[in-house]
Amino acid sequence: TGEQFSAAEALRIGLVNKVVPAAEVMREARRYAEIICENGPLAVQAVKRSVLAGLGLPTAQALEKEQEIGVPAAMSEDAKEGTRAFKEKRKPVFKGR
Repeated sequence: TGEQFSAAEALRIGLVNKVVPAAEVMREARRYAEIICENGPLAVQAVKRSVLAGLGLPTAQALEKEQEIGVPAAMSEDAKEGTRAFKEKRKPVFKGR
């Protein structure tokens, strides 16, 4: 719509997860980046590729792209390692395969 709204409103409607003072933005962004980097690299790459590939597409086509990109990552050695590590209550060791 192009309508602008406050950070508090963005938080209320679920557009953002958290609102922080301007002085803390980079620290908080880095914290989120570190959390993302703890995930398997293939999964992170697949999510980024899916989002970029789906931009501007109708929902059905975007979902097809997501499947096309996401399924190989979900079937990877890293995905299996993630599941194994979760079951064994340990940090996963991802290899990018």
